[in-house]
Amino acid sequence: MNKGWNIRNGVQVVTDLSACRERELDFSLPIEVEGVPADSEVSCRNTLSLISYLEHQFGIETAPLLKTVGLELSIHHLKDPHKWLSCVDSLRVFELVRRLSTSRNPRQFKEVGRHAHRYQTLGAGVDALANLLPLRRVMWIASEYGRIFNNMQFTRSIRMSKGMIVLTNKYAQQFQTTTVIDLDWWALGIYTGFPERRDLPCANGVIDYSVFSLEHLLDREYSWLGVRDHGMRSEWTYHGLARRRWFVEGEEHAHEAILLRESLVPGISAIGEDLFHPVAKEMEDFTPQELTNLLEKRMATKVWLVTKPLVRSKEIVLERGEIYGAPYSRFTLKWQERSAWKGFVETVRHWRRRLAISAEALRTEIDAAKAESMHSNRERLASEKKSIIFQTYARHSLVERIDRGEDPRLDKPIRQDLAVLFSDLRDFTQLASQMSPEDTVAFLNSYFNRQNRPIYHHRGEIDKIMGDGMMAIFNDGKGMEPMAVRAVHAAIDIRLELQAYNRERWEWHIRHAEPGEEFPRIDNGIGVAFGPVVIGNIGSDHKLDYSLIGDVVNVASRLEGLTRYYGSGILVTEEVRNLLPDRFYVRFLDTIRVKGRDMPLRIHEVYDHEPVRVKNAKSKNQFLMEEAWNLYAAGMFSESRHIYEELIRTSGPHMLQSSKCMDPSLEFFLNRCWMMESRVQENPALLGHWIGIHGFDVK
Repeated sequence: MNKGWNIRNGVQVVTDLSACRERELDFSLPIEVEGVPADSEVSCRNTLSLISYLEHQFGIETAPLLKTVGLELSIHHLKDPHKWLSCVDSLRVFELVRRLSTSRNPRQFKEVGRHAHRYQTLGAGVDALANLLPLRRVMWIASEYGRIFNNMQFTRSIRMSKGMIVLTNKYAQQFQTTTVIDLDWWALGIYTGFPERRDLPCANGVIDYSVFSLEHLLDREYSWLGVRDHGMRSEWTYHGLARRRWFVEGEEHAHEAILLRESLVPGISAIGEDLFHPVAKEMEDFTPQELTNLLEKRMATKVWLVTKPLVRSKEIVLERGEIYGAPYSRFTLKWQERSAWKGFVETVRHWRRRLAISAEALRTEIDAAKAESMHSNRERLASEKKSIIFQTYARHSLVERIDRGEDPRLDKPIRQDLAVLFSDLRDFTQLASQMSPEDTVAFLNSYFNRQNRPIYHHRGEIDKIMGDGMMAIFNDGKGMEPMAVRAVHAAIDIRLELQAYNRERWEWHIRHAEPGEEFPRIDNGIGVAFGPVVIGNIGSDHKLDYSLIGDVVNVASRLEGLTRYYGSGILVTEEVRNLLPDRFYVRFLDTIRVKGRDMPLRIHEVYDHEPVRVKNAKSKNQFLMEEAWNLYAAGMFSESRHIYEELIRTSGPHMLQSSKCMDPSLEFFLNRCWMMESRVQENPALLGHWIGIHGFDVK
């Protein structure tokens, strides 16, 4: 039997909306909808209610204003409740509401939805039933058939009683990337307005948790918040779990937490579908194995829990206890219903009008709407699939330009400032020699899947992958932190991801490796530079590479290669260091001259990713390190050596390699002092032109 959907690689793919048994869909899994044309994603009934709200609330003509937000459809189309438009065009109407409002806060859409509900029709059949049935049953019908007005949204009523209903809301994958949290507040406002149709006070509604990620919300909202000093940090719980925290101006406002299924929460009886309970648990409540098992069985999910309110200009942005990043949104609505007797009297009084349209009319309208929504647009679907494939092989900004109809082949080279990041595996040749070609490719794919996430999270782009290394770039962007800061954030997160990856590989190793088999721990180095580059098409008429060249690219590559000598994870240039806020752990290391570059280069080490013990030791020793380097630069190699020897003695052993010092750069400088002492003894004339700059001949 055709049930209208199937599961592919963990994704529920809806192949036939008209035949889809929506209540069988698992809201904890992603949903993808195939074959929905761009002009039949959202019914104009939703948009019509917003337009009517604007015209009545502000007393304006919306037709000319809609063009200011890029909506080219005629007002006659938008005011026809049987017409359809794309999800993107629907969001443009939401943008117009934001522009006309005094606030950019998404929370305003709860009140907007409640007022716009007065002008919204769910169809003649549903409107008729709304006058005959109990209010909770009306909300149930509206949630069950609400998708006929939005083919990318799935709403479901889970449980209801007199004066109360619990709803869940899920968006299709292809819509999720463009939606904003305004829609959750809008949907909540729509449902709170239902009681007003019975001349009752509006319902009290809350969002128990939202499907929208906190990062997505904050990236969009920072433009009006005016906050620049913010970011994510990772920490380890005492059980060894990795947990991220979100800071604004040095204060934590949210951290990762866990939602459990209601069936696992003591004292809760899961009536109907087993939802995630709206009270979050701290990650410290679980051992790594317990949490892994629960996540694999989808009995738990990671979310963002707001721990401190965020207020700007007296407007609440985030409230304590709010939850974001759930698999779906959950709404709870409560209202005061009339008594059974008053409800009966009201029904009898208006029975002629309320029975004018039968239930068959309702079914006819729903079937017609579903049939209209399923006009297939195979060319668009094929184009989207090609675009997704292309994005895998080329940078996203280039693909987006091509999708907009631009031709990057016609671009002239341009000069601009960029932050460039190079990352490369250490000793990969030796590691690859122990694996088959197939295992080598599988290992690299697994490694890059983890290492590339921080690049995209901090709004960078992978320019190219070169064997076991990669090059990423960071542009400036409105409402985002400076590009150099985001590049360093990405570098720190890459190192933290590497630590987590090594820990996972170690857990697999102790379970499956032969006794005595050595664990192949992996390491990498990262170089970050900032400055002018030339970006454009490089190649021939038959083969082009849209890339960048410049001294900054060479410097970042050289810094990545030098990390192995200093025993550092991340090296940055003086230009990058000057752009970093004080919250970063950074220290000056050396002044050097790299191969292919005559100008000396001051380099610094970023060590935010190091354990607390190492960070404290490096910070404590920073003054003596600089003093030792100044002595070295002045040609006083013996005095400099004594300081390095004392620092090595007090630092203790390395956490992973007991034969090495906790700070490997100390041993590097100590050996360099010994070398220079020996050379000066052989040829004292060297001091006559000594300027303290060490030259590296390697790439």
